[in-house]
Amino acid sequence: MTPLVSAHGAGLGQDPDGDPLTALERVAGLGADFVELDVRRCRDGALVVAHDRELLVDGGTRRLAGLTGAEALAAAPGLLRYETALDVLRGRARAHLDLKLRSQDSVHELAAVERAVEALGADRVLVTTGNVHTVQAVRAWARGRHPGLLAALSVGGSVAGRPPAVQLRAVRDQLLPGHLLAESGADAVAANHWLALLTVARLARRRRLPLAVWTVDHDRWLRHWLRPGRAWLVVTNRPARALELRGGAGAGAPDGAPGGAR
Repeated sequence: MTPLVSAHGAGLGQDPDGDPLTALERVAGLGADFVELDVRRCRDGALVVAHDRELLVDGGTRRLAGLTGAEALAAAPGLLRYETALDVLRGRARAHLDLKLRSQDSVHELAAVERAVEALGADRVLVTTGNVHTVQAVRAWARGRHPGLLAALSVGGSVAGRPPAVQLRAVRDQLLPGHLLAESGADAVAANHWLALLTVARLARRRRLPLAVWTVDHDRWLRHWLRPGRAWLVVTNRPARALELRGGAGAGAPDGAPGGAR
């Protein structure tokens, strides 16, 4: 199968200081299969699209989770509302929701997923999260109701700042995430592309799970992961280049995501 392309960071990957809405409009019109939305929740329940968990407020930093939606928008007028982002993607690209929020029993995560499904349709939504319990909750919610929805367990990320024993356990789980995948019941696995090269790609093949790799920007590695059969989805800050390289491979346009919520 020809890999799909997901535009990292709602199109801000190559210009993090750009205007979020302009970037999203631009990348939605590129022809990327998915656009990644980093979903965060403000103190009053407002959902926003933001890669970083903190905003610069009055010369200092404040966590988005500690601000109301109005306070966050006042501090960063260009901050993208979640509903606005879904409206932009409707009919143009699928939504890759990278859930960066945490709540008891995943109630807030499920609310965000439900909004996307209502706006775009279940078969146009991919959910990624590093939280095993959230993957379980999304799959349980979708089962029998939204079979086209995919929930992927994400592995990778920094372990800096944690106690040494916790760091060792986290690295082990990233390199050998089989038990976490089994516990989560994930429909797919999303991995840092270096981890995928080391161990996760083989694990995904053995378990017949779609593999998403992130974040791939260098031409050499884009060419590697865009070869048919290497990955299901390639997340990149350079979606236009990825689409060019994919087209150059002569494979043609992909026809959608495998599987779905079981």
